[in-house]
Parts: sequence; C-alpha cells; structure tokens
Amino acid sequence: MFVCVCVCARGYTEKTSIVVPPQNTTVNVGSHVTLQCNATTDQLERRKLKISWLLNGEKIEFGSRTNVAQYDPDKSLKITQAQVDNTGSYTCNASTELDWDAVTIRLTVRGIMSTGALVAVWYSAALVIGRLQVRILAGATSHQGLLSLPSLRVR
Repeated sequence: MFVCVCVCARGYTEKTSIVVPPQNTTVNVGSHVTLQCNATTDQLERRKLKISWLLNGEKIEFGSRTNVAQYDPDKSLKITQAQVDNTGSYTCNASTELDWDAVTIRLTVRGIMSTGALVAVWYSAALVIGRLQVRILAGATSHQGLLSLPSLRVR
C-alpha cells in the first residue's frame, strides 16, 4: 500500500478521509435506516468537499428511488420503509478536486419482496370431535401492500 502526501505550493497538507464511516447493517422490511458518512479534508478544501453515494457501483440519483434521500448537513443516507430491493453494497465517496476517500458497506433488508403481486398464505386443518368432523381453512392474502386478515371457514 502506498500513501502519498502532497504538500503543494498553496499549502495543502491534510488528505481527504472518512472519519465516521457507514457500518454494515441488517434490518427488517419496513425499517428506517440511516447510513452515516462524515469526512474531513484540508482546511483550504473544506468548502469543496463533496459526499456522494453509490449503490452496487452506480451513483444514486436521489429522487429516482422514492424511499432513499441524502440529508444536509451531514450527507447521511436515509432509507425510509426499507424494502428487500434496497439490499446491496453502498459506497460513501468523499472527494475534493485534489483527492478522495471511499468506504463500501453491505445493507441487508430481510423480508418478503414487495412486487405488487398477490401473496397468499393458507392453513388447512381437520379436527374430529366424537362423530363430528370439522375442517378449518384460514388464510391471509396481500395484494399491493394491502393485507386481508385471516378468513375462516368451518364445514
């Protein structure tokens, strides 16, 4: 590993570095997630310090993902109502015109992917009481995020 420290004629001596990096995180679907990324750089470059975020190597275009936003002043990444498709490798990139630093972490969102498709779970049981036979069919369905609570049929 090579470390290059540049002392330019203009007096730059401190390299850009991430001092509070984001952390690997695992959450459940519907959780709110904040990924911190605080950086420092040379005093003469602080106004030019930029923090950007990548997801799986692609720059995140804020506004194209409705539940992902970057907040000032700390440039943390906020994910509201996390979904399985928010799972991936997130990179915080701190840069100036002179240098940069980056940290990549893994965010895992556990749960059922919300695709808008119908999801159904059904339970079936038979119960015999003396000569009486009872069949129970209960279920729950979800369509586009709307949950129908269990229905019950007795025969």
